[in-house]
Amino acid sequence: MQAPKRLLRRFGGLRRVILFGFCLLAVALTLRTLAVSNSRVVTDVSSAVAAPPDAPVAAVSSAVKSEQLKENVAAVPPGAHTLCDVGRTCGEGELSMSVEASLAETALSSACINDLKIFDKEKLAKGLNVIVLDENTRSVQDIKYFDVLGGDREFVGFMSHIPAQRVIVVASYGDIAEKISTESRELLQKFGSKKIFDFRRGNTFVLVGQRGLEGGQATEEVGQLSEKDTEAKSRVARCFRFPLGKIDTSVQLLPARESGNSGNEAPNAGGSVSRRESITYGQELPHCGAKDPCPTGQIAFSFFSGKNKDDNPRICVNGRFVIDRNLNKAGRGLNIVVLNAATNDILRVGHFDTYASDSSTLEIFLEQMIKGEMIAVVSFDEAATRLSSMAKQMFYELGSGLVQNIKFRASWYFIGQKGISGFTPFEELNFPSGNEWAKSIDNKICVPHTLDGRKTVPDPIIRKQNDAKRHFCEKFDGYEEFCDDIRLDDVLVPTPLANKSRENDPIFKAPIMIAAGLSHNALRMCLETVLKQEGLDPKMVLVAYDEIYSEAGALSQLFGFRSIAINATSSYADQLAQSIDHLWVAFPEAEVAIVIEEELLLTSDFLYYMSQLLPVFKQDDSLGTVSAWNNNGFAETSSLPAEVYRVEKGLPGLGFMLKRTVYEKHMRGRMSKCCSRRAWDQWDIADNLAMIVPDLSRVLRRHADALGVVDELVEQLFHRERVYSKDPLTTLRRPDRLRDGPYDDQLTLAINSAAKLTVDQLRPCLDDATKGPPTLENIGAGQGVVVFFHSDDTLAKLCACFHLYYDKYRPTGLYKGVLRFSVKQHPVFLVGSSSKFYVAP
Repeated sequence: MQAPKRLLRRFGGLRRVILFGFCLLAVALTLRTLAVSNSRVVTDVSSAVAAPPDAPVAAVSSAVKSEQLKENVAAVPPGAHTLCDVGRTCGEGELSMSVEASLAETALSSACINDLKIFDKEKLAKGLNVIVLDENTRSVQDIKYFDVLGGDREFVGFMSHIPAQRVIVVASYGDIAEKISTESRELLQKFGSKKIFDFRRGNTFVLVGQRGLEGGQATEEVGQLSEKDTEAKSRVARCFRFPLGKIDTSVQLLPARESGNSGNEAPNAGGSVSRRESITYGQELPHCGAKDPCPTGQIAFSFFSGKNKDDNPRICVNGRFVIDRNLNKAGRGLNIVVLNAATNDILRVGHFDTYASDSSTLEIFLEQMIKGEMIAVVSFDEAATRLSSMAKQMFYELGSGLVQNIKFRASWYFIGQKGISGFTPFEELNFPSGNEWAKSIDNKICVPHTLDGRKTVPDPIIRKQNDAKRHFCEKFDGYEEFCDDIRLDDVLVPTPLANKSRENDPIFKAPIMIAAGLSHNALRMCLETVLKQEGLDPKMVLVAYDEIYSEAGALSQLFGFRSIAINATSSYADQLAQSIDHLWVAFPEAEVAIVIEEELLLTSDFLYYMSQLLPVFKQDDSLGTVSAWNNNGFAETSSLPAEVYRVEKGLPGLGFMLKRTVYEKHMRGRMSKCCSRRAWDQWDIADNLAMIVPDLSRVLRRHADALGVVDELVEQLFHRERVYSKDPLTTLRRPDRLRDGPYDDQLTLAINSAAKLTVDQLRPCLDDATKGPPTLENIGAGQGVVVFFHSDDTLAKLCACFHLYYDKYRPTGLYKGVLRFSVKQHPVFLVGSSSKFYVAP
């Protein structure tokens, strides 16, 4: 009995012994719970067992050696795979897969295939992490982790040797977009990627593609920082069936050595890059035109910038032309040669039209240079218009002391080197005089393998102080990014018109009214996108704001736009009505006007989109408005940038073009009747008027959380993933056919030539919309698809099946009983039995 008593005394009595016992029991139960829950989580590759030979899915091929993978992946028997969280049960022969990319270490990038974690978090690289799958057995063939902070050559080498038709899964990790070269992006394009060319600093990237898949057909996502998130994330989660689409088995990953040019330009990227295997060499020129050969250890160069725009640029290196007329796509802008200075080998040749296109591709080209590489540059015609500050800074770091002073149609040549200390001695910049061309560069020089930089500092960058913006930023708070020191002196001027033949485009005389909301930062972002519209006349922009919030007026004035204070009102609809009334008064001669609602961002081709539709809009009296917004412009129901539709009733608002005659007849004095609700609730201006709607929206709307509303329909509109036009010069397909008669004729032809999809074929999806519509993988590329139906109830189910927007009473976007949209570049037509376009089976 002494021992128990001593124990009780040690613990301070019986009560404390009992309490200690309860604590031990609680700890034991907690550990048991964790052990049980761990048995239910997604299986990790590192703890999985080898797959049996006949495993149908997610098994590792026997060809994968143990040194390539930490452990073999366990086979998961057929059935529901819910832990990857793809939203539905995958069917026979499908692969359940979710992939997520992240910037931060607090949320690592991950990949899950049939309830198996694939990436080893200990090996996850700040770069691109890749899984290779066999297209037939659906087994994991390889897992690779590429740290690209020091360059992406290893990634390029690996991707260049992936066998035909293999499926790849790619997830970025970290802020690494600027380390991804043009070559890597072009390789991923051959696996069906298109969005890789939108992958920029601060973004994340996820791709599920297949070798030979047409660009844009892969499942991919580029994550951007949103208003409500603290970091950019991208995620793809769905059931996959291989092949992912039509496969071109002839696609070559490495450019053919005998090819003159690579032919692998990034779409709309504003540049052309030829690499060592595809560089074309021109005629020989001994010593590059110099009288005597260069001393040992030096490289012969010659540069010619051309006398005028009808001439051509030339660069000779080591006795051979690499830049010349019809050689390596030389032309207007900047023509560049990168070489290994130690061996004299030419590594890359690039042409970048910095007059017509932005500098993003040029920046990527310069970013991939490594220490010791030498760069030779000559301008031609005009290179300054869209040469970015970032690109100038990069040339500065390569040794340029003059690039900051480059002006319109100046002639410039430059030789620099990665890692140079100081400024290159090989540079010349000439300015034009009056209407004369700048003196042409015509130099023949010998350059040492290592440049000895000069220590003298060049003239400082000529940059005027923006006093108006400084005063605004001192007076008003909350504009951190806009008023940052780096941007404080940015000049707020419209983007110049690249195509001078459009100088007299009537769209530039159409007034633009912007209805300011309560968020001044949202207004600022909207005004910035307005200012980026090529050819914009600031005098034609009017910002209407509530008189209580004078800050909006000051902001508008800073951008050079007109502004008007509206009488204070508690209703946004009343404010918008007043704003539209004042619009016509402010511009009494205007026949049409453009209305931009609060918290919108305009795509870069917004005004060009309106320009192409303006002629038919003015000619056709049956058209009342042109909308820049498509209620059904979701990622899964919008994919054709060049397509526009006629729609009956129900203007979705947000961004639209309106006729004065329509306003006078149907809206003036009766806004409270036709247009008292928010526009996405459908304004009914007139029953006999149609409108034009794009397949891809030309305005972006902030998420509904910014509106302070939780309406289910608003959630549907603004919280789902949407796609928008990204090409600044998207040419619409036959806008003249949007007139009343020709449109019906064109629609009849399109429906009659479309592949038929019956209601019975869609029955699984109609009964359970979560199963999703058919993949349309058996339909020819770009071919239309038509579904004929009988009842409104069936139409509602079809809308749910295809994930279309459906308000409380009807779908939006109908035209004479036809609902149009697109799925993966397939036009889709839902045709009711009451429609004139209905074809009985």
